[in-house]
Amino acid sequence: MQIARTESGALGDDLRMVVLTDYIRAADLPRSADDVRPMARLGVVPIFEQLRRSGLGGPGLAAISGSLVIIPEAAREQLERLAADLGLAADQVRLSPLNHDPSYLRLQMPEASRNLLVRLMTGLFREGGVRILVGTKSLLGEGWDAPSINTLVLASFVGSYMLSNQMRGRAIRTQPGNPTKAANIWHLVCVEPGTHESGPDLETLARRFTAFAGVALDLPVICSGMQRLDVGMPPYDGSAIAAINARMDAHALDRGGLRQAWDTALVAAERQRIVQEVQTSPTVLPRGYVFGNTIRALVYEGLGIGGFVTAQMLRGLQGIDSGWAGVLLYTGLTFLGGAAIALPKLIRAGLLAIRHGPVAGSMRQIGCAVADALCEANLVRSSREELKIITEGAPGGHVYCSLDGGTTRERTVFLDAMGELLDPVENPRYLIMRRSPWWGVDRTDYHAVPTALGRKRGDAEALLQAWRKHVGPATLVYTRDATGRAALLRARSHSLSSAFVPRSERISRWK
Repeated sequence: MQIARTESGALGDDLRMVVLTDYIRAADLPRSADDVRPMARLGVVPIFEQLRRSGLGGPGLAAISGSLVIIPEAAREQLERLAADLGLAADQVRLSPLNHDPSYLRLQMPEASRNLLVRLMTGLFREGGVRILVGTKSLLGEGWDAPSINTLVLASFVGSYMLSNQMRGRAIRTQPGNPTKAANIWHLVCVEPGTHESGPDLETLARRFTAFAGVALDLPVICSGMQRLDVGMPPYDGSAIAAINARMDAHALDRGGLRQAWDTALVAAERQRIVQEVQTSPTVLPRGYVFGNTIRALVYEGLGIGGFVTAQMLRGLQGIDSGWAGVLLYTGLTFLGGAAIALPKLIRAGLLAIRHGPVAGSMRQIGCAVADALCEANLVRSSREELKIITEGAPGGHVYCSLDGGTTRERTVFLDAMGELLDPVENPRYLIMRRSPWWGVDRTDYHAVPTALGRKRGDAEALLQAWRKHVGPATLVYTRDATGRAALLRARSHSLSSAFVPRSERISRWK
């Protein structure tokens, strides 16, 4: 009801709102005016009744399904005219008042004429005799052409890409003569306050948004995925839910801002194309490990070796008998020699610091390791020189990674491998294990070797070597023997302790 109230207040007589749901629930239709049973299920009849009782539908509320059609009494003459235009005789369009509310009529047509039913209701909707239409997705969700729709409510449990895209396709079509059309698509979600579980509705929404690209609410970026809604993660309390609903209401009212956001995002993209990326939280990247362990070890090693050599050479000063000039010359050469020995380690530490300095840089190093291994394993046949790892940090804290170059299949293989490596460990054949001190405690972290690289020992070794080159020291663990199974259990336990870290996500972005 809140959606209908918001949209009706904003658009008035221009409102063309469609609610798509899964079931009819004909048994919920009241039998008399005194039958005011509560409506506790989603369906054509319950939604129609809630709107009718609230008075939000006004004279423009209707319902349509394969077996039940309801129109407002105020649209009778308009319906009869449209029926005559379609060549329907008067006895083919039977109208009878509802038992519980005579201001609404039940429309019945002979079976032979039922193919004209949708056309008849579409005409009524287009002309404004009906402004809010509640229907089933099976009747209106596929192939129905009504470009005037400017508000769509998906009161459906469907989460698959194909069916969801068919439903939303009703609203995103252009409307001839209305170049500034902007439509709102509402997704209904029921969540339990206080629980960390997403719940079936939120999971359904996440599946839908995996495939749908749209402009983000707070940034001029076109991308897929739930992150563009900026609704956070469970648990939600009552105030958080109210705040999210208020934000959605505000965005829905700003249709001009929606058009401007799309225009800005389309122009801002450099490559002007949809790019498949993997998105993850910086908390899963080994940046802290590299700074806390690898770089520090290289600095200590370089300074230690250089200092030791310098000290040994300074001990030879006592054998020099060439005056102060000779002593100074020898001392200078000693320090230069120690520095030269320490320099390679310090340079490598500096390069790692530069590479892993920005969060996106750490993601790039992992991407380089994966790309090297895939090329070495011949899973990506394009030359490694033709492939470029593109990473980018987002204002919201997330990091994006994509592969530029190669074929579509090779980019898919790369993104799949990145997702498996960054996500919590499940049951891989091999693990990459790295150890680092963390606040004085020896900490062990695990990454799953992607399935594509875990089928052969040689391919897993290729990833290990690439990891050591680009990221830092690590070891390879085979999880199908007794020792490896113990490591796998520790890795999975570690993953459970990180259960509230968001998983990586495959998204599409206009770049």
